[in-house]
Amino acid sequence: MTLQIVYASRNGVTRECVQMLASHFSSNFEIRLIDIEKDEPDLDEGNFVVGGPIRYGKLYKPVRNFIKANAKRLQDRVIGVFLCSGLPGMAQEYKRKVFPSAWLERAPFGDFGGELKPDKLKGMDKMVVKMVRAQILQEEADIPADDNDFSRALPEIVPENIERFALALKRDLLEKRSGN
Repeated sequence: MTLQIVYASRNGVTRECVQMLASHFSSNFEIRLIDIEKDEPDLDEGNFVVGGPIRYGKLYKPVRNFIKANAKRLQDRVIGVFLCSGLPGMAQEYKRKVFPSAWLERAPFGDFGGELKPDKLKGMDKMVVKMVRAQILQEEADIPADDNDFSRALPEIVPENIERFALALKRDLLEKRSGN
């Protein structure tokens, strides 16, 4: 059974998450990683997982364009959607804004987290990330916390969310394979 994971990655974080996702599948599944900035998916074959990074409050444009062009055609074959975002707690809001409701009704959603690492960035992206990091760290300093409260850490990729998402996808694919 073929699963095409369609994504785009501006700075490599989404690519890293997609590779982590693919690593959870055995050889019983044919997994194709499709970076839509470089490759074209085969829209007539298999099932799809679609996702990408949130940049400045919007889904990265290549993924947005792919969804806009293919939402109806892939409606019955999108079995999962995901987002990568360096702003924890915003994923649920973003998901409702960026994915077709028909996809969300039938497909699990993965919030893979994200990173705010300016050393990986250039230009305006680097400046904005430095400002956001400074704001998060300032808020952290302003919040009284006991020695065991680390709830305001800088954003990171969340491998546990990727693993749970992979398990949900495998379950759905196995059900499709068995005809249930």
